[in-house]
Amino acid sequence: MSRDGRYLAYVKPDSSNIANVFVRKLPSRRRDMALERSAKDLSIFDRDGTKTDRQVTFEKVEGVSAYSWSEDSTGILFIQDHDGDENYHLYLASIATPGDAIDLTPFPGVKAQDIYSSELYPTKLFIVSFRSNTSGRHVSAVTCQL
Repeated sequence: MSRDGRYLAYVKPDSSNIANVFVRKLPSRRRDMALERSAKDLSIFDRDGTKTDRQVTFEKVEGVSAYSWSEDSTGILFIQDHDGDENYHLYLASIATPGDAIDLTPFPGVKAQDIYSSELYPTKLFIVSFRSNTSGRHVSAVTCQL
Protein backbone atom coordinates (compact mmCIF):
# COMPACT_ATOMS: atom_id res chain seq x y z
CA MET A 1 0.00 0.00 0.00
CA SER A 2 1.25 3.47 -0.82
CA ARG A 3 2.40 5.62 2.08
CA ASP A 4 -0.59 7.95 1.63
CA GLY A 5 -3.01 4.98 1.62
CA ARG A 6 -4.47 5.80 -1.80
CA TYR A 7 -2.98 2.97 -3.88
CA LEU A 8 -2.25 -0.73 -3.72
CA ALA A 9 0.69 -2.08 -5.73
CA TYR A 10 1.36 -5.70 -6.56
CA VAL A 11 3.45 -7.84 -8.91
CA LYS A 12 1.78 -10.02 -11.52
CA PRO A 13 2.67 -11.34 -14.99
CA ASP A 14 1.86 -8.94 -17.81
CA SER A 15 0.54 -9.98 -21.23
CA SER A 16 4.04 -11.32 -22.11
CA ASN A 17 4.16 -13.35 -18.87
CA ILE A 18 6.88 -11.09 -17.36
CA ALA A 19 6.39 -10.08 -13.71
CA ASN A 20 5.72 -6.33 -13.49
CA VAL A 21 4.22 -3.92 -10.97
CA PHE A 22 0.58 -2.92 -11.27
CA VAL A 23 -1.24 -0.26 -9.24
CA ARG A 24 -4.86 -0.06 -8.14
CA LYS A 25 -6.46 3.11 -6.79
CA LEU A 26 -8.21 2.29 -3.52
CA PRO A 27 -11.71 3.53 -2.71
CA SER A 28 -11.79 6.81 -0.84
CA ARG A 29 -13.01 6.95 2.75
CA ARG A 30 -16.04 9.00 1.63
CA ARG A 31 -17.00 6.34 -0.93
CA ASP A 32 -16.54 3.62 1.71
CA MET A 33 -18.99 5.38 4.02
CA ALA A 34 -21.55 5.79 1.23
CA LEU A 35 -21.36 2.08 0.40
CA GLU A 36 -21.52 0.78 3.98
CA ARG A 37 -24.85 -0.94 3.40
CA SER A 38 -23.45 -3.17 0.68
CA ALA A 39 -20.32 -4.91 2.01
CA LYS A 40 -19.65 -6.65 -1.29
CA ASP A 41 -19.05 -3.24 -2.91
CA LEU A 42 -16.36 -2.37 -0.36
CA SER A 43 -13.92 -4.99 -1.57
CA ILE A 44 -10.86 -3.70 -3.37
CA PHE A 45 -11.09 -6.86 -5.46
CA ASP A 46 -14.36 -5.96 -7.13
CA ARG A 47 -16.23 -7.77 -9.86
CA ASP A 48 -14.36 -5.83 -12.54
CA GLY A 49 -11.19 -7.64 -11.54
CA THR A 50 -8.14 -5.75 -12.67
CA LYS A 51 -9.70 -3.71 -15.49
CA THR A 52 -8.89 -0.40 -13.81
CA ASP A 53 -5.43 -1.40 -12.58
CA ARG A 54 -2.49 0.26 -14.30
CA GLN A 55 0.81 -1.33 -15.17
CA VAL A 56 3.64 0.94 -14.01
CA THR A 57 6.75 -1.12 -14.78
CA PHE A 58 7.40 -2.53 -18.22
CA GLU A 59 10.32 -4.91 -17.89
CA LYS A 60 10.77 -7.05 -21.00
CA VAL A 61 13.27 -9.78 -20.02
CA GLU A 62 13.69 -10.15 -16.28
CA GLY A 63 10.63 -9.46 -14.15
CA VAL A 64 10.41 -7.26 -11.08
CA SER A 65 10.86 -9.31 -7.93
CA ALA A 66 10.80 -6.59 -5.27
CA TYR A 67 9.69 -2.98 -5.09
CA SER A 68 8.83 -0.23 -2.63
CA TRP A 69 6.92 3.02 -2.70
CA SER A 70 8.57 6.42 -2.89
CA GLU A 71 8.08 8.54 0.25
CA ASP A 72 5.65 10.84 -1.58
CA SER A 73 3.59 7.91 -3.00
CA THR A 74 4.11 9.09 -6.58
CA GLY A 75 6.39 6.31 -7.74
CA ILE A 76 7.58 2.74 -7.45
CA LEU A 77 11.24 2.03 -6.71
CA PHE A 78 12.76 -1.26 -7.84
CA ILE A 79 16.19 -2.73 -8.53
CA GLN A 80 17.06 -4.59 -11.68
CA ASP A 81 20.04 -6.34 -13.23
CA HIS A 82 19.81 -6.14 -17.01
CA ASP A 83 23.14 -7.59 -18.10
CA GLY A 84 23.52 -10.55 -15.75
CA ASP A 85 26.56 -8.91 -14.13
CA GLU A 86 24.78 -8.53 -10.75
CA ASN A 87 25.27 -4.76 -10.88
CA TYR A 88 21.75 -3.93 -9.76
CA HIS A 89 20.52 -0.47 -10.67
CA LEU A 90 17.80 1.42 -8.83
CA TYR A 91 14.86 2.52 -10.97
CA LEU A 92 11.91 4.82 -10.38
CA ALA A 93 8.61 4.30 -12.21
CA SER A 94 5.99 7.05 -12.02
CA ILE A 95 2.43 5.96 -11.24
CA ALA A 96 1.00 9.12 -12.85
CA THR A 97 2.74 8.65 -16.20
CA PRO A 98 3.68 4.99 -16.59
CA GLY A 99 6.31 4.29 -19.19
CA ASP A 100 10.05 4.00 -19.12
CA ALA A 101 11.44 3.86 -15.60
CA ILE A 102 14.22 6.30 -14.71
CA ASP A 103 17.58 4.71 -13.86
CA LEU A 104 18.66 6.52 -10.68
CA THR A 105 22.07 4.82 -10.71
CA PRO A 106 23.09 5.02 -14.40
CA PHE A 107 26.78 4.35 -13.79
CA PRO A 108 28.62 1.40 -15.35
CA GLY A 109 30.00 -1.15 -12.91
CA VAL A 110 28.00 0.18 -9.94
CA LYS A 111 25.71 -1.89 -7.75
CA ALA A 112 23.03 -0.15 -5.66
CA GLN A 113 23.04 -1.94 -2.32
CA ASP A 114 21.31 -0.03 0.45
CA ILE A 115 18.64 2.56 -0.21
CA TYR A 116 17.39 4.93 2.49
CA SER A 117 14.57 7.43 2.39
CA SER A 118 13.21 9.90 4.91
CA GLU A 119 9.88 11.59 5.51
CA LEU A 120 11.89 14.78 6.16
CA TYR A 121 13.28 14.68 2.60
CA PRO A 122 10.58 12.94 0.52
CA THR A 123 12.20 13.82 -2.82
CA LYS A 124 15.65 12.45 -1.91
CA LEU A 125 17.01 8.94 -1.70
CA PHE A 126 20.32 8.07 -0.10
CA ILE A 127 21.94 5.21 -1.95
CA VAL A 128 24.92 3.17 -0.82
CA SER A 129 26.55 1.84 -3.95
CA PHE A 130 29.50 -0.41 -4.64
CA ARG A 131 31.71 -0.07 -7.69
CA SER A 132 32.96 -3.47 -8.83
CA ASN A 133 36.38 -2.22 -9.95
CA THR A 134 37.26 -0.61 -6.59
CA SER A 135 37.30 -1.80 -3.01
CA GLY A 136 35.37 1.13 -1.55
CA ARG A 137 31.75 2.08 -1.16
CA HIS A 138 30.24 5.29 -2.28
CA VAL A 139 27.21 7.05 -0.78
CA SER A 140 25.27 9.32 -3.05
CA ALA A 141 22.11 11.35 -2.61
CA VAL A 142 19.74 11.25 -5.55
CA THR A 143 16.99 13.83 -5.88
CA CYS A 144 13.79 12.36 -7.28
CA GLN A 145 11.40 14.86 -8.83
CA LEU A 146 8.38 13.41 -10.59
